[in-house]
Formats: sequence, C-alpha cells, structure tokens
Amino acid sequence: MRNDLRQKGFTLIELSIVLVIIGIILGAVLKGQDLLESAKAKKLTSTANAWNALTWVYMDRIGTFPGDVGADGLIGNTGAEQTAAASAIGVMAAANTMANAPVNPVIIGGQSFWVYIGSDAAPTRNVMVICVTADCTGAIGTDAMRIIQAMDTSIDGAAVAGRGQFRGATAAVLAGAGTVNQRTVAAVTNVTAVNETAGGAATAWAATQLAAVWLFDRPY
Repeated sequence: MRNDLRQKGFTLIELSIVLVIIGIILGAVLKGQDLLESAKAKKLTSTANAWNALTWVYMDRIGTFPGDVGADGLIGNTGAEQTAAASAIGVMAAANTMANAPVNPVIIGGQSFWVYIGSDAAPTRNVMVICVTADCTGAIGTDAMRIIQAMDTSIDGAAVAGRGQFRGATAAVLAGAGTVNQRTVAAVTNVTAVNETAGGAATAWAATQLAAVWLFDRPY
C-alpha cells in the first residue's frame, strides 16, 4: 500500500526529452515567424518592382516617363503633372493604359502600404516612395518597419536607412491626391531623406522616418 501511494518524480532522461521537444516546438514557431516576415517583404518588394517595371515599359512605349508631361526626364515636377490623372501612378492605373497595374495601397498582413512616384526637388531626381498612410505623414510602426527593412536588404544588401538606393525619409510631399481606377494616386514633389549624399551614412531605420524612398532610375 505504501508503495502504491508513493509519488514518482521525472528522471533526468525524461526531463531532457521534454526540454528537447519544447526546443523543437519553439524553433518551429520562430522559423515560421521568419518565413512569414520574409513572405510579407517579398510581396511589398514585388509590388514596388511591378510599378518600377511598368514605369520603364511606359517609357519604352511612349518615350517619356508616366507623369512627365513636360518630357524633361523628371516626374511630377510641374503643376501640369501634379494632378491625380496626370500623376505617374494615375497614368499607369488608368483603364486601357497598362495591364496588370498593382493595387494601391497594397495590404500585407493587415498593414497597408501606399506607393507613389514623382521627383525630389533638390537635388532633382525621380523617386518612388512607400508610406504607411495615404498622406505619408504617419509613423512607420514596428511590424511595417520590419517589412521595409527586409525590402531594403533585398535591394541594397543591408537594412541601413542612410545608404544605398533605398533609404529612409523624414518627409514626403504629395500633390494631386485622388483615385484612379480604384487605386490611390498622387505625385511626389519632394522628399527629405535621412541622408542625400552619394556615400550616405550608417543611419538606422527609426520611428522618426515617415517613408521609404527608392531612387529607381539614377544613383545618389
């Protein structure tokens, strides 16, 4: 009777097996999270690349960039180019203009990302900006930041906001906001990147940055 009532504890081998199983489960969960973040970043990168490709297809077809009414090589830098219909995204999103234009915004994991194309005022160069609010004034949250950092890594090889072709921006000015063919459109008229020199600086991505800016047609 005393032997039947006696409680037995786990042996070291049993405890080791339990810990191994817990470790495997945790590893699988963490790996799944990494794969999910990677998939989100790939979707955003794919969307930006699609707009980039359509921009160059339009150039090949028409001889100017979409949103470059003045044919001076710059997108959205004049008043005539700063309306919803005349903006680069607006031109490409219009019916019967470009096939397979992506949606805008694109929703990834419950987070919306707006893509706009235009130019930086000083120095003058064409840019694509990615924002987490339609007016590009909202701070980039933690989840969205991870996706943008992963996109930076895919383009520049490292997630550094102050270097490469893909950088962080503390401001992005839009004009002619509207809707064309169920897509939000606007022309970018100016951006303030965290560093705008050719060499850049080792500036980290931070909550003070309100947009990501991609120089898709020429280097810094």
